[in-house]
Amino acid sequence: MGFFKAAMVDGSGRARAIVQIIMPISLAGIPSAVIFAFTLTIKEFTYALTLITSSGQQTVGVGVPTNLVRATSTSGAR
Repeated sequence: MGFFKAAMVDGSGRARAIVQIIMPISLAGIPSAVIFAFTLTIKEFTYALTLITSSGQQTVGVGVPTNLVRATSTSGAR
């Protein structure tokens, strides 16, 4: 919060302080958070897909893509 207060002391308004001070600092963290969330999601999906064999026990996150792939692969293309 020190950068925000320093920008206010220097005469910046709230919007300008956010756009010119806070956003450039936080831009490095946003891709890191996205990569971290994607990695956790893929890991959870892989574990559930590998360990749960019964379709009645699968979670929605695994069951929907699995059943969609199974339905499209068995219907055949015309």
